Amino acid sequence: MFLRLFRSPFPFFGWFLLMNVLLLMPDQKLETKALIEIPHLDKAIHFFIYFLLVFLGVMYLKLKGREGTEWLLLIIAMAHGLQIEFLQKIPSVNRDFSWFDFLFDCLGATVGFLSARYYFKKFFATYRVK
Repeated sequence: MFLRLFRSPFPFFGWFLLMNVLLLMPDQKLETKALIEIPHLDKAIHFFIYFLLVFLGVMYLKLKGREGTEWLLLIIAMAHGLQIEFLQKIPSVNRDFSWFDFLFDCLGATVGFLSARYYFKKFFATYRVK
């Protein structure tokens, strides 16, 4: 089942689209308190978003036999994280730029990259690309 999931580009592109919508959603500045107040939860969310993006992308590229291009995906994901932070400053989005959010985007992308490479080597190394 996992092999079919990773061989399709839809999980990667679907997640890419969803994460962009969520990251560029206008800030509502609601006066109500958050249900769960966890310090720096947004950093963990940034980490997870980019972890999953790069993990799905690297698995797809490796299963399609495009070795070496996963490094480019990692660099593009990091550049995308910086671009999103700058886009969050535009008036229609009205959110804050944060270097720490960008740092956690990069950390998530890097850990996703390393995890996908490990996962592929551990479980799919004998898989033949068609």
